[in-house]
Amino acid sequence: MKKIVSFGDIHFSSIQEWSYEAGEHFIEWFENTDFGPKEELEFLFAGDIGQKDVNPGKVIDQMDRLFNSASKKSKWTHIIVGNHDRKLYHNQDQHSLMFLENKGNITVYEKETIVDSKNGFRMLLLPFQRADDVIPLTLHDYYTNYIKNIENKKFDIVAGHWQVKSAEIGWASDGVDISPLTEVGCWALGHIHTRDRKEYIGSIFPNNKDEQKTRFRRCYKEYNEKGQCVEFPLPEFLHYGEIKYGNQVPEPIKNCAMVYTILNIGNETLAREKYPNIYIRGIEKNISANFDEISSDEEIDENFKVNLKESFTEMVKETGMRIDRNTYKLCIDLLED
Repeated sequence: MKKIVSFGDIHFSSIQEWSYEAGEHFIEWFENTDFGPKEELEFLFAGDIGQKDVNPGKVIDQMDRLFNSASKKSKWTHIIVGNHDRKLYHNQDQHSLMFLENKGNITVYEKETIVDSKNGFRMLLLPFQRADDVIPLTLHDYYTNYIKNIENKKFDIVAGHWQVKSAEIGWASDGVDISPLTEVGCWALGHIHTRDRKEYIGSIFPNNKDEQKTRFRRCYKEYNEKGQCVEFPLPEFLHYGEIKYGNQVPEPIKNCAMVYTILNIGNETLAREKYPNIYIRGIEKNISANFDEISSDEEIDENFKVNLKESFTEMVKETGMRIDRNTYKLCIDLLED
């Protein structure tokens, strides 16, 4: 049966060891999964293949291995560009996925495109675009107008890399108005990792602890020639957990990178000495447990100061935030005041 299988954001990265390991688990799962006969299968990826617009060798290698596998498994692979895939370099806009088109049966889409796929599926593909591409509009307004003015609004699949305008979700009051698209067989939207709406696919794995919980489960979607859109849950490739200092490490999830926050400890060095063989994203000192021993407001404030400084430092390390030395020092000084 002819079908298109679609995936959300991958965010291959080697910034953290656990992100790289999670990418390895996804590639292994992808290579070992039977999606159907090659001539009946197409793949669709909804953007943000890499975490950064410039990628080191390990990440390029992961991309190469994944899409070598996709090329072998499918008749054609479609990839839309995400915001993490693009970069303005020496005043030239380029993206990190250009090399993938050299594989022959892969197309990377940089602009809005209506495609009749190799197996006859009609697709509307709306990748992320930079502000310079859509002046004088925002990307959301640009695509809202584009959707409104399409004459034939019936599509088997609509894929995009942006957020949907929603009155129900506060942060999504600004977004693309998809209401004119009433005849869509399958939505395959990337960009929003936590699947706040069914139209999103969700990221392959959480990029941070806050993304672990999703409204709808992470999945990949399959749309077939019968007009059926089916969601298949993804395995866990990356999991964030917690360990109270002194307790044993929980049994890991199979084929999943396990990352832990160590609780009830104020010294990261001690935590790493106690647990040398696991990924530790940070520590959390249980301040409330010490309140009975604190005799003044001044002592309480001092405990919070230390915790804030440590939390800020861990946030910078975990996110890979680019921050110059003077700005970093200023932030630390402010947290000490």
